[in-house]
Amino acid sequence: MKKIAYHIDQAEKVIDELEESYNPDVIAYHILSNELTKKSSSECVLQLEKLIQKTKEKRPDSKIVVSLATNRSDERKYNLKVNTVNSLVKEMHEESSDFVICDNHNLSVSGEINKKFINNDGYHLSDVGVKVLAANIRKCVDQILGIPFIKRRGPVNQGDQFECLINDITNMYDKGDIALFGDFNARVAVDVDFIPNDNCSKFMPDEHYIEDVPCTTRESQDQVRCNRGKSLIDLCIQSRLRILNGRTLGDFSGKFTAHCSLGSSVIDYIIGSESISHRFLCMKVHDFQRSISNHCLLSCILSVDFDEQLNSETTKLFPLPPKI
Repeated sequence: MKKIAYHIDQAEKVIDELEESYNPDVIAYHILSNELTKKSSSECVLQLEKLIQKTKEKRPDSKIVVSLATNRSDERKYNLKVNTVNSLVKEMHEESSDFVICDNHNLSVSGEINKKFINNDGYHLSDVGVKVLAANIRKCVDQILGIPFIKRRGPVNQGDQFECLINDITNMYDKGDIALFGDFNARVAVDVDFIPNDNCSKFMPDEHYIEDVPCTTRESQDQVRCNRGKSLIDLCIQSRLRILNGRTLGDFSGKFTAHCSLGSSVIDYIIGSESISHRFLCMKVHDFQRSISNHCLLSCILSVDFDEQLNSETTKLFPLPPKI
């Protein structure tokens, strides 16, 4: 059963009006986002705490899920309040076992809402964003109820594939730099994969905004762009990823990577985070070998730093293999 309440006091009224015979296994609240528009973070947390207490009193057998507030794209001050209130709720959760947190971190990157998940008004979630939010809450509820996750069978369309890729990138974004290799089945021609003139001095800089670093233009033997290619470019811009094909030593011409009876195309890519693009020393599109695959092999040399500390007590050297 779904009940709509735009503010915490309305949610309290809904709890009061629930029939005595109705005892849900789980009660999930996603209500902090609206509350933050009129109240401070601390006031919201105090009211949320009262709502949780009332829920436990009225429905002691029900598990409670609190869905954390989501960011907006139209007001940076609001996002600061979102980050504060979410931190306070997490701190409250550490001290209480009365509720479970539904963390919606996969909707944002570095504290900024993913543009794909927000409407043009900068406030309401887009249809895709609502689906991700609903999936987050559903996953949390299923875990509480012990319902196993069942993978969907059947073909996956290109939108779903990119949504999965966006979610994976978002989950890994704060853990380090990202590199993607392989067949994306996307033709991007020479479309720009960054925001041009993002560091233009005539705009007032924002201390929280990270500007795109200007990149060299890409070359490509494939001058065709498809809808899937546009999605790949959008993904690169949103996630600060850069395509190495056509702008890296060894492939300055953007060689064709796939060949078939209908012609040749560039659909295989090496893509890396903007912050490590300089570490790709070179890349190569190897010669086409029809007997092996319709796709050419791609390889690259990546410069990495290792900080290896050997401990003689724990280091074990294995014997050399026998001579053949």
